[in-house]
Amino acid sequence: MHQSSLPEHVRPNLMDTVMNMFGALCQQGSYVEPKSLPSKCLILLSLIILMFLYASYSANIVALIQSPSNKIRMLEDLLNSRLEAGAEDTVYNRYYFMHETEPVRKAIYDRKMKHRDGSDSTFITLQKGVEKVRQGQYAFHVELGVCYKVISETFQEDEKCGLQEIEYLNIVDTYYAVQKNSSFRELVRLSLFKLREFGIQHREYWMLYTRKPTCSGGSSFIPVSIVDVWPALTLLMSGFGIAGGLLVGEIIWARVRTKRNQAKVGDYFG
Repeated sequence: MHQSSLPEHVRPNLMDTVMNMFGALCQQGSYVEPKSLPSKCLILLSLIILMFLYASYSANIVALIQSPSNKIRMLEDLLNSRLEAGAEDTVYNRYYFMHETEPVRKAIYDRKMKHRDGSDSTFITLQKGVEKVRQGQYAFHVELGVCYKVISETFQEDEKCGLQEIEYLNIVDTYYAVQKNSSFRELVRLSLFKLREFGIQHREYWMLYTRKPTCSGGSSFIPVSIVDVWPALTLLMSGFGIAGGLLVGEIIWARVRTKRNQAKVGDYFG
């Protein structure tokens, strides 16, 4: 049966075609029963393609949720993020943070660490700071060697995969002080080069400081907070509100139209 031979009320219009395509895109199938062989092949091919598209999109979303975020790479990214910040409670950390004059570093202390009442309770112990990092949404300034030792002892294997480092302090290379015109100057210089060249300095360094824990457990599923899905919930609630408003409008319009029709029928027979 061709479309031209169908009755007028059976022929699909443009709106029916759009709704059919939208239903197929949302994995709801097609309510249209094709009669000809080309129509059947077209609908079958469309449903298969949309099924693979939906599966690929879902796999991409899962991969994005599993992978750690790499958006925070510089201090400016940390300043503009939603992360809370803190530092290990040491004398030099308090001095560096409170007397920092560089704009970005000063803004991090003023906006993320210094409370409105002027207190500095964000200077906490090492164990408490590492625990906050483990819970997520927290940046902790600490010496890497001792911090990685605590992390290696407390973190699960999959939790070590999301660790990132940002250098906060402007590190200044230290120098050896030697008496001017001393005969030991060249001897000290050559000895330091030999310590570095033979790997002794590197060995001693890693004996004192713990390396960054390796990510050997692979990625795992992490809980998504309400903040992460807030835009989707806002869009969903907006859709509910619009749908409810349209429903109320349709009911009111149907009742008004029914009363008008009843009034016309009463006037006609009256």
